[in-house]
Amino acid sequence: MSITYNFDKEEDATYHLEIPDSAYQDILGTWNKKYSYKFKTTTKDNFGNIILTLKTEQPQKHFIVRLLNTNDEVIKEIPFSGDTLQKINIPNLPVGNYHVSAIDDRNNNGKWDTGNLLKGIQPEKVISYKETYTLKGEWDLDIEVKL
Repeated sequence: MSITYNFDKEEDATYHLEIPDSAYQDILGTWNKKYSYKFKTTTKDNFGNIILTLKTEQPQKHFIVRLLNTNDEVIKEIPFSGDTLQKINIPNLPVGNYHVSAIDDRNNNGKWDTGNLLKGIQPEKVISYKETYTLKGEWDLDIEVKL
């Protein structure tokens, strides 16, 4: 079950959400227990924007470009083909370090394929760019990737 509460939030403010006992009932007839959650908003200087410029001299090829954080978690996946140049704005990212990788999506199915040993099909090539980019608060970081 998922519940969303929308309300106007202020920067650097503390909020307390309290849901009383028996406020919600699930489809099996079970009522909720009392729930209390305290959280704090952050400030704008904890976020920045990345402007990713993708370039290729092979517009006939298909790529999946990935923006990753320091834990190698995918922040954004961008399919890229048919153009020689594309700019993508990725707003409101937490400050920190990021890096880029790309998948040569040979079969254009939008995902990385592991290949097939029995059929002699190699896995799709993953291009890892070594550069690490540091995003600072309230900054725009321009990253250019040549595929």
